[in-house]
Amino acid sequence: MGSKIIYLLRHAEASPKNTGISDYDRSLTPHGEDQAQNVANYLRDKILTFDFVMCSSALRTQETLEPLRPYLGTEDIDLNPHYYNIEEEKVLDFLRLASEDAKRILYIGHNPGIAFAALRFVPQGQPHPYIQQGFPTAGLAGFSFEISSWHDLNWGKGQLIEFYNPDGKS
Repeated sequence: MGSKIIYLLRHAEASPKNTGISDYDRSLTPHGEDQAQNVANYLRDKILTFDFVMCSSALRTQETLEPLRPYLGTEDIDLNPHYYNIEEEKVLDFLRLASEDAKRILYIGHNPGIAFAALRFVPQGQPHPYIQQGFPTAGLAGFSFEISSWHDLNWGKGQLIEFYNPDGKS
């Protein structure tokens, strides 16, 4: 049996809702831009790379992705409107469709789907405290799965291998 790695990244802090802009078109705040750069620095410093990136096409997720690009290790990026604000079951469904050539995937999306997926990937009672508290903006959680095919990905089968909070709490 092989090993597959998934990193879930919640978009960085976005402008408030109800500002006359659609939720889909909300951009990052200056703090959110700093958070995204901190995640990029983390990827660079840890030499953390991916084979495939799945990213919601909402503006705030794309703006979170931009500073990461030089450090991703791939240009295989799927910007997809179907990843926008989806529940965790859909996150799981899309991950199961990933190419078997990809061993390490970065998924950039939204709460609550990201938080619930992170909670459900690990066996009950084992999530990181910051995941239990709602998954912070620009939070990055890595999970390892002892599976040989993405089709075998399932809840409760992952091991949390790292968690990064760009606001300094990890």
